[in-house]
Amino acid sequence: MRSVMCLLCLAVSVLVGEEFSFSADTLSATLARGKEKTILKGNAKVVSGARIMTAETIELSGPDFRYVLCTGGIVFQNPEDGLYIQAERLFHDRETEKTHIEGNILLEDKKNNTVIRAHILDYDERSQQAFIQIGVRIFKEDITGRGEFAHYDRDKEILTLSGSPVLYKKHDEYRATRVIVHLDTDEVEMEGRIEGTILQEEEEAQEPHE
Repeated sequence: MRSVMCLLCLAVSVLVGEEFSFSADTLSATLARGKEKTILKGNAKVVSGARIMTAETIELSGPDFRYVLCTGGIVFQNPEDGLYIQAERLFHDRETEKTHIEGNILLEDKKNNTVIRAHILDYDERSQQAFIQIGVRIFKEDITGRGEFAHYDRDKEILTLSGSPVLYKKHDEYRATRVIVHLDTDEVEMEGRIEGTILQEEEEAQEPHE
């Protein structure tokens, strides 16, 4: 079985032009043409280029192991891109570089110093676009926010919250139809029905009157 694994990994590396390797405590494989499938269980790990995926179970399928399905205790990371994700279920297409993620998602974007929590996330690695749904929470230094939906442009460092969004910037609170956060400058834009609560800091003590 070990020799088969090595040959398969070498073939994928040649065809795709990037490093591809996998390991696990146990492995089962179907090698019939058109029905290729490899299931890794126990400390399962897949390395595809700069991406590292670990989970309780990983299923590889499609030609040249194009599709990667991870379930249970998932960690998806790309150290070169500053991306770290924890989730319960993840499906990655190695050819299109698109990833669908479900469960209690924790995304740490070290490039933009931003943390996002949600339950569904679709990420296009080539365009650096992420579409996020259900119970979205964002955290960045003095800014926190929530909404039901979010669009995250990692390249332009812009995050747009919608679905009854609320944004807190230090002690101030903002509500609108859409809230747009420029993560590089912490500038906030709002669209639609807008509400805000501004908490003014106490003025410095005045000199006593004579």
